[in-house]
Amino acid sequence: MPPVNTQSSSARANCISLSGPLADLTEERKVKYLLIWSGKEGRELADTWNLQGEDAISLDKHWEKFLAHVKPRSNFRLARHQLRGCTQAPTERVDAFVHRLRTIAAACEYTNVTEQLIDALIFGTKSKEVQKTLLKKSKTLTLDAAIEIARTEEATCQQLEGLQSPNSDMSVHVM
Repeated sequence: MPPVNTQSSSARANCISLSGPLADLTEERKVKYLLIWSGKEGRELADTWNLQGEDAISLDKHWEKFLAHVKPRSNFRLARHQLRGCTQAPTERVDAFVHRLRTIAAACEYTNVTEQLIDALIFGTKSKEVQKTLLKKSKTLTLDAAIEIARTEEATCQQLEGLQSPNSDMSVHVM
């Protein structure tokens, strides 16, 4: 089962697109349909919002409230701890590792997430050569440059492994 916030985004896309016979409904009627589709729990939840005036008939305002309710709550301090302890798995590619770091960093609420990502890459990479190279760089090192250095090292290591392994492609098959 997909996460609730994914389901709500999908439901929103289906409801908002109202391109069929409901397309010409007023905003107020669309809100009423949304409340019907949200079920008893959704209507009870909406009753607690005490929306007044234009907000009470605003489909966007109702969606904002529903999404705020179903959005997973995260603890930025736990996310920061997780980011600091994140290490690249032995078979994990640099791009996959950076993607994982970015996903975790999104919940960290840092004012300068780029610096934190650079540090996480330096101290979490599986390559001592990448660590050494990045640690030698000045404070003007960018995240893109750090990622490029890690990618280059990864590609070089793979190419060297190819050179050192027996030429299995060059074997002769006898019939």
